[in-house]
Amino acid sequence: MRPIKLVMSAFGPYAGKTVLDMNLLGERGLYLITGDTGAGKTTIFDAIVFALYGEASGEYREASMFRSKYAAPETPTEVELTFVYGDEQYCVKRNPEYDRPKTKGEGVTTEKAGAILTYPDGRVITRLRDVNREIEEIIGLDRHQFTRIAMIAQGDFLKLLLAGTDERKKIFQKIFHTQPYYLLQERLKSESGKLGREYEALDASVRQYADGIVCSPDSALASRVEEAKEGRLPIHDTLSLLQQLIELDRAEELTVSQKEKELAQQLETLAALLTRAETWIRARTSLEESGRSLGLAEEKMQDLKNVWKQERDKQPKVQELARNIASIEAELPDYREYDVGRGELTVAQVRLDKNKAEVQGGENQKKALSSEIQRLKAEREELSDADAKRAEAQTKRAAAMTKKETLSALSAKLALLDTLQTQLAQRQRVYLAAMEQSDRQIKRYEELFRRYLDEQAGIIATTLIPGQACPVCGSLTHPEIATLTEDAPSKEVLEQSKKKAEQSRATAMDAGELAAETRGRLETTQKELSAGWKQVFGTVPQEQAPTLLQNALAAVDAEIKNCDDNIAGENRKLARRQSIDGLLPQKERELNELLERLQVLGGEIVRDETTIAALRTRIETLADKLCYESAEAAQKAKQTLEKEKQTMEGAYRAAADAVADQNATIAALMSAMEEAKKMLSDAEDIDVSQKRALRDEIKTARDQLNEQARALHIRISANQRAYDSILAASENLSRVEKKWAWVRSLANTASGNVSGKEKIMLETYVQMTYFDRIIARANTRFLTMTGGQYELKRRVEARNNRSQSGLELDVIDHYNGSERSVNTLSGGESFKASLSLALGLSDEIQSRAGGIRLGTMFVDEGFGSLDEQSLEQAMQALLSLSEGERLVGIISHVGELKSRIDKQIVVTKEKSGGSSVRIVR
Repeated sequence: MRPIKLVMSAFGPYAGKTVLDMNLLGERGLYLITGDTGAGKTTIFDAIVFALYGEASGEYREASMFRSKYAAPETPTEVELTFVYGDEQYCVKRNPEYDRPKTKGEGVTTEKAGAILTYPDGRVITRLRDVNREIEEIIGLDRHQFTRIAMIAQGDFLKLLLAGTDERKKIFQKIFHTQPYYLLQERLKSESGKLGREYEALDASVRQYADGIVCSPDSALASRVEEAKEGRLPIHDTLSLLQQLIELDRAEELTVSQKEKELAQQLETLAALLTRAETWIRARTSLEESGRSLGLAEEKMQDLKNVWKQERDKQPKVQELARNIASIEAELPDYREYDVGRGELTVAQVRLDKNKAEVQGGENQKKALSSEIQRLKAEREELSDADAKRAEAQTKRAAAMTKKETLSALSAKLALLDTLQTQLAQRQRVYLAAMEQSDRQIKRYEELFRRYLDEQAGIIATTLIPGQACPVCGSLTHPEIATLTEDAPSKEVLEQSKKKAEQSRATAMDAGELAAETRGRLETTQKELSAGWKQVFGTVPQEQAPTLLQNALAAVDAEIKNCDDNIAGENRKLARRQSIDGLLPQKERELNELLERLQVLGGEIVRDETTIAALRTRIETLADKLCYESAEAAQKAKQTLEKEKQTMEGAYRAAADAVADQNATIAALMSAMEEAKKMLSDAEDIDVSQKRALRDEIKTARDQLNEQARALHIRISANQRAYDSILAASENLSRVEKKWAWVRSLANTASGNVSGKEKIMLETYVQMTYFDRIIARANTRFLTMTGGQYELKRRVEARNNRSQSGLELDVIDHYNGSERSVNTLSGGESFKASLSLALGLSDEIQSRAGGIRLGTMFVDEGFGSLDEQSLEQAMQALLSLSEGERLVGIISHVGELKSRIDKQIVVTKEKSGGSSVRIVR
């Protein structure tokens, strides 16, 4: 894959549309990406990765952060990349999710993330998920693999170089996806712990079941039971002991059960004999009591017959009462007619009086309604012009509001003008101070740089070794060695001074841009204020603005208030007119309804007067005919007679029923006496007290046997449960113990915890294979960069067997034959080692990705720590990378590289904000 054209819009520091024609860099070789600090050099690689995969290149940058802070609101944020893969050309265009102004109305809306992929044949794919999948199929790499192969970030790989086993494990886990091995070793460790806990739980359960063994204190096996409870008996002996206890208790249980049956038979015989004796006793008692009761019943029978005869003699009086009751019932309809007539007369008289009163009130209401209708019509006529007056007031108010808005805008611009003038003065002072500081820092750096160049001979002299050739002239002898002055600046001091100078210059430029922006806003505001002032006040001098604006605003506010008062008054009139429009039809309807009601009432009054005269005549006729004053009095007399009749009839029936009940009682007593005599015909003479005492003795003996049987059953059940539980637990214990043994062995091996051996985990073991391949690929370049002096080597033996190992890294020094940790390398040597390791990792990942070759690569920073010879060696290694069809871009500030590499992408910060980019060949 080789990019040929990159278009960035409002992306990172690139505010507008930036086009980068990468075809100008050719198809192979090295090119340099250089420019100001923070200008956006790495952003070029971010844009390529985002276009391809929709994500940033680094782990700490997100796509949502790519919206340029310098871009105009209407400028879209998007990246378009045209690239070649094989012989085919593809184009992919993406935009992240970001907020933008609405196309219609005010406010902002969210622009959703989108992507468009165009194939060589013109076919287009637009769905985000489909584009992501197709890009991976075309290139053959996912984002993680692409960034590891195409981007060599020195800081990241220095961490990989100096990392220990634990840290390097985490890095390789992400790169080579070895997490399944880690999950396997953790699964084995977890399973081993789980089986260990299960074994301990089963062992504890066996001891707990043994505590449940029950034994009689006087048993010969009691001492053995105590041994089992204390855990001093093997499981086999404990099970044998339980079998003996259960067999002994079951034999004793059988003996007790036989004795219980014998006692139960004896109790049954005694119970039958006592039941018969008690029956004979009850029969004798019943015969004596029935004889006494019969005599008393016969005496009572005579008294009841006398009462019955007295009540029978009263029955003629009952018949007379019945005739009187029938006579009153015959007259009741006339009483009801008399009462109804009196009620109707009262109702008719009340209705007549009410209707006459309503007619009188209706006449008064008719006069009031007629008067109110005439008044409302006159008031309605007076309110007819309220619409026109309100419209006139509203027109005046709108004109006043327009004038107020114009005056308020002028006042706001006047206040803004004062603020901007103050800001401009302040920011100009800040800019001048920053420029002075920048000039001092630049002069300081230039002075240090001059002194540093003057001391180069002394610096080289510090590196000379007796008997070895001088790197400058090649001589083996050094008759007069140059020396360093005491205040000679080091390279680190020089770099720090350069960094401070660049930072102070950037600060001054930012301050200048801010002051220029403020001046532009001030000039624009002045122009807008002058144009608005002339439109409102004409040729009046602008110096009088505060007073004129204040007076004009006060006048227009007063005019608006007057209009508001007029509008409110006319609105009240309109509301009253609308109310009258609703009231008039209502009042006229009420008057018509009242006239109709008065006509109806007149007819009802005539009918009621006729009805009252007829009712009075009928009531007087009925009053002369009836015996009682009213139907209520007649009904009361009837109820009195009926009550007397019912009382006499009830007394007669009660006397007759009492005689019949007494006859039945006498018959029952005679029958009971005959039954008792039959039961006593075969009676025997039995000592009931002696038999009852014998029964109680047998029951006590039986209860004792029942208690003994219950105790035996409890012991047998408890011991049987203990036996079954211990037997089942012992089988599980044996099974779990065997499984735990081999799982524990596997877990210890996978976790690197085998006693006496190096602590290498399963995942680490797999990663060691990848690490060896990376080191082999890295050494082809590391040897070249160090002139054959250094070679990387994975540490084979751990320094101790107490910590995890397997991924430690050492370096072999072929000059003195020593082998030591990579942590002992100098800064420049560490850069070479980390760059070689990064390139080796890139080759390994590329190899594992099916032999896919990328036509482009980026190397980010790190060259500033190299001396001239080391830089030359690193350049040779990078040139070997660019052989064939590969284009390698180096992101760096180092000035030496600018003179060595002709093709360059130069990124520059603009004073107005944002950055620009150009290609130099």
